[in-house]
Amino acid sequence: MSKISILISILVLFSCKKDNKNISYTRNDSGIVLEIPLSGSLQNPAFSPDDNSIVFTRFVNGYNKESSDIYKYNLNTKNLTLLVSDGSANVNLPSSS
Repeated sequence: MSKISILISILVLFSCKKDNKNISYTRNDSGIVLEIPLSGSLQNPAFSPDDNSIVFTRFVNGYNKESSDIYKYNLNTKNLTLLVSDGSANVNLPSSS
């Protein structure tokens, strides 16, 4: 599976998550859906250099509403790691992770 397919899937998943429930949809490509068990608005995914993980922002109170945390999700093990959570606006900026 290519990096682009996974990225497209990540963007679709993030835009289809509401109240911690995935909205059903049909895919016509080889992308995968990442089941990340977090509520809020998941945004700004960025791949690790080895392509095994993504780092992303979770806005706790909805789209671009503070506070926000930064998480790492391992694509192989499905482990979710909280990296930054201090009650402020922590935002992962793609290409800067």
